[in-house]
Amino acid sequence: MTHAARSAPFLRIAVFVAIAIHCFGPVSGAEPAHKTENVIVITFDGLRWQELFSGADETLMNKEDGGVREIPALKERFWRDTPEERRAALLPFFWKMIAKQGQVFGDPSLPGEVSMDHVHLYPREADIPAMQAWYAKVFGGFPGQRQRVARPGVIDVDYFGRFNLSFSPAMGTPQPTRGRGIDHIGFDVKDIDVFAKRLEGMGLKFDAPPRQAGTSSARVAFFTDPWGTYIEVTEKLAP
Repeated sequence: MTHAARSAPFLRIAVFVAIAIHCFGPVSGAEPAHKTENVIVITFDGLRWQELFSGADETLMNKEDGGVREIPALKERFWRDTPEERRAALLPFFWKMIAKQGQVFGDPSLPGEVSMDHVHLYPREADIPAMQAWYAKVFGGFPGQRQRVARPGVIDVDYFGRFNLSFSPAMGTPQPTRGRGIDHIGFDVKDIDVFAKRLEGMGLKFDAPPRQAGTSSARVAFFTDPWGTYIEVTEKLAP
């Protein structure tokens, strides 16, 4: 069963680009000046887009929210006047090497029509109605359908605002996601302790009690859905 984590849309786009380059190539007989041979996908689990695109977050440069002890030293090292300067100070190799020799996409603070659309889950066909109902109940989604992209027809989904979980039949035998290439999906909740009590009321529980994520104020816990999808639940991770 191919399950998608939060980085999956970029992964799917990158793979499509690689296939398109390989299959279609240049339309003329002349060799192009530059030929793409490899597409490298880099994923960071737990890295917020705010730090990636804007550098150090001043609201976390304190003891209460960020667990910072040496605030002046931290600001001297990472704080700059502009987001461009701050991100280069925080992630110099990424912005001075990778970004200059490649292309970086996905800054949600910029105007544009590209956004996170869906995560696609592939259970057994007979499990789709129960899975759709389960995610709607546990995470508050709205069951519905959307149009297919590659061919005519509709796909069963759970809507979460503009984002949706899509459910399609697996072509092979579904397998648990934990420990595989795409390990888990994730949801951010307002109060992880309240959410834990809701899970208990449904006969579910976290693999371990919620814990603090590093030195940040965010908290995290994991559990597995009835079909083997590993799920990360966070509190205070979303902007």
